[in-house]
Amino acid sequence: MTTGAGSGKPRITLVLPALESLVDSSRQLWPKGQETVIETAVTHGGRAGALFELFNLSPAADMDLPVAAVTAVVDLAEAAPGYWLRADPVCLQATRDQLLLAGARSVGLDLAEAGQLAATVAAFLAEEQLELFSPDPFRWYLRLPGSTKLQTTPLSAIEGGAIEPHLPRGDDAMNWCRRMNELQMLLHHHPVNLARAEQDRYPVNSLWFWGGGSQPRVRETPWQQVVSNDPLAVGLAQLGGRKAEALPEDLSEWLRCWLDSAPTGPALLLPEIDQLQQTTPLMTELHQALGSGVLDQLEIWQMDRNRRQITAWDRASLRPWWRFW
Repeated sequence: MTTGAGSGKPRITLVLPALESLVDSSRQLWPKGQETVIETAVTHGGRAGALFELFNLSPAADMDLPVAAVTAVVDLAEAAPGYWLRADPVCLQATRDQLLLAGARSVGLDLAEAGQLAATVAAFLAEEQLELFSPDPFRWYLRLPGSTKLQTTPLSAIEGGAIEPHLPRGDDAMNWCRRMNELQMLLHHHPVNLARAEQDRYPVNSLWFWGGGSQPRVRETPWQQVVSNDPLAVGLAQLGGRKAEALPEDLSEWLRCWLDSAPTGPALLLPEIDQLQQTTPLMTELHQALGSGVLDQLEIWQMDRNRRQITAWDRASLRPWWRFW
């Protein structure tokens, strides 16, 4: 259960990445002289799992989070119902005894290159009645004719690592591993990759399948306002009947405007990594808003790949209390 639902009072939940880098910033909110032991806990699905929980969704731990079906709502004009699977372009590089993975963003895939590669891949996969969509250079999708028995690992969880421990699992895993191998052969001599080789750039030579499922039912978003550029958060908000607001350049200015609007419900704010330098002045203003009674409660979720730490303050005590999962 999230703290977003229910009270009708101005509250804010701030979701931050890079747990270790934020510990010092968080200490500024603690009462002077109070020592707090920082603890962490593993969370199912990492950041994506936390976002699902923030929208009161709890998929089974042995199933993929249906990330593809949610982000497709944002990336595609009309994401038809059905089973969706992310099929993101990646670079696989062989070392002596393993295959390392890098996402297309990491190796600088541009829009024109993505279009050429996607056209080739789409024609190949269509032979198996798999429909490919490539609305973004880094986020590709497959719409399947039916569900598949597959458990996968999010791309963000293995970026820069070896793929072997994270290959698809489940009754249908063999077919998806076969497709990955066939795509490597198909794209090895693709004109895009030949040109990249001449420019001494890494190839984009396979797809990473993950995040399969159908659209979840978000009965009602618990948030009066969602501020994020994250396609997953934006999609969850849309499925809950709430249009997300794009991240502002100045987070503190946004906070002041939000508080001046006399909000009656909770807000969810998800800064980008390149905005982390703004978190110290932002949290100072949040602390002041709590102390003055303008803000009823603040909750901070600090995230990295598979851990989260949740700290909350209310205006009555201004003392942090901790929840762990």
